[in-house]
Amino acid sequence: MPDNPMLERLLLCEPMFADLWDRVHDFSETLYNRDRLDPVVDSLIVVLSSSVLADHTDQIDNLDEWLDRVELERVEAIGGRIGDLDVMYDTWPHSFKVDRVPYSFPDSVTLTWHPAHDPEGEPILYRVKYTTDSTWPPGSTWTYYGVADTTFTLPVLPPDGEYFYEIAAYDTDQAVPGYDVLSRFYVDTYTEVPPVIDADYVMTLSSSPTTWAAMCWSKAACG
Repeated sequence: MPDNPMLERLLLCEPMFADLWDRVHDFSETLYNRDRLDPVVDSLIVVLSSSVLADHTDQIDNLDEWLDRVELERVEAIGGRIGDLDVMYDTWPHSFKVDRVPYSFPDSVTLTWHPAHDPEGEPILYRVKYTTDSTWPPGSTWTYYGVADTTFTLPVLPPDGEYFYEIAAYDTDQAVPGYDVLSRFYVDTYTEVPPVIDADYVMTLSSSPTTWAAMCWSKAACG
């Protein structure tokens, strides 16, 4: 979802989000409901039953098992879907904006975001997690719970490199990630050049930003 300004605006603007919710209800009442879709499902059962029986690769043992699954979809995915969405909208924290970070951090990593809104007025805390891999492997993911503020500085500066992070708001019921869902930052440590240089000052590759050093073909080329 990141980098979609229309979706971002829809999620973060409460009046627009409320309008979307009204449209979802209209859609449920007019089109996405059992009265409208059950006849379609019934006709598909007639057409597909022979194919289901002939297919031995779908991990469905018999036609009765398939029909049970179809009935479950009628009840939960069609009949119960709008109720599930209402519970989410009425009780879960709403999405919130996560601020973009500088391209890289040289000495400490501070993440900021906007406050989340809880529709039931429950107190909200935040979860901050970051990782070296966007698949969030346990051995390379660090998580901090119970953050009460809308800013957080990592207690330890990670090694130089690329990182992915997520901010989530949670109350007593659910945790909801902020927008963007998956953001990234870079740690790029280097020796900062003094604002005033009043003597000879030697700049070396080893003390330069890694993003700049990567542009050099050799140490001799960079000096």
